[in-house]
Amino acid sequence: MRSALLLAIVLALASSHAVAGPDSIAEIPLVVPSDLHEFAVAHSCVPPASFYARPGVRNPPYVYAEDASGSDAAAVLWCRPAAAMERYTLLFRPGTGDVGLGACPAAIPDQTHIGGLSLFRPGRVNLGLFGYVDSPGRPGPERTAEIEVGVRSFYDGVGAEYVCDAGRWLVRRFH
Repeated sequence: MRSALLLAIVLALASSHAVAGPDSIAEIPLVVPSDLHEFAVAHSCVPPASFYARPGVRNPPYVYAEDASGSDAAAVLWCRPAAAMERYTLLFRPGTGDVGLGACPAAIPDQTHIGGLSLFRPGRVNLGLFGYVDSPGRPGPERTAEIEVGVRSFYDGVGAEYVCDAGRWLVRRFH
């Protein structure tokens, strides 16, 4: 009798946690500020609820423009489209300040290795060291360009730097 009661309690607790899978829109844990969480959900994307479960995470899965503050600040964050299991989107929220969006699309889909985000100021860069996000394996143009702001994703010794040039995203992966 006692083991049957214990089993019933365990099953009840397990079923209450099984309603929503990890990183589902129905789940509420906030790993990003609420304004960015709402922005992501409005774009059918949800921030990765298990982001901080990994050891050694240094930067959060979002970053605001350095030169802005308030609810209208430009930002960028990692999120996962509702239908994707192991793919993430780098989602840009336009606003005050610069997060490197430029004339590029406001989302970089189908990314797999996500890390903490930060902005960087590369200055003059050789775009040939980068590859096009929308054409994997195709190198960037063999020219230098002045890039004011880019987005860096880094975790566990592996990273990627994203820059916008002429309306297209380029990425340089490193480890």
